[in-house]
Amino acid sequence: MGDVTFTLRVDEALKTEFAAAAKACDRTAAQLLRDFMRAYVQQQAQATAPADEVEATAIHSTIGAHIAKNP
Repeated sequence: MGDVTFTLRVDEALKTEFAAAAKACDRTAAQLLRDFMRAYVQQQAQATAPADEVEATAIHSTIGAHIAKNP
């Protein structure tokens, strides 16, 4: 799947502040927006997933966090 351009209107001050905050984290505003979009899509998919699928995802997340803390 190729990249497409996504255009939106936003208050100029918000755009400036967001770009500065992104730069402080060595990211671009576009990178952060893509991250936020992916996270939102994933969150919505989990919210509408069957209960057993959500539980399995939660278990995997818990296990992953435990492994990361206790290598």
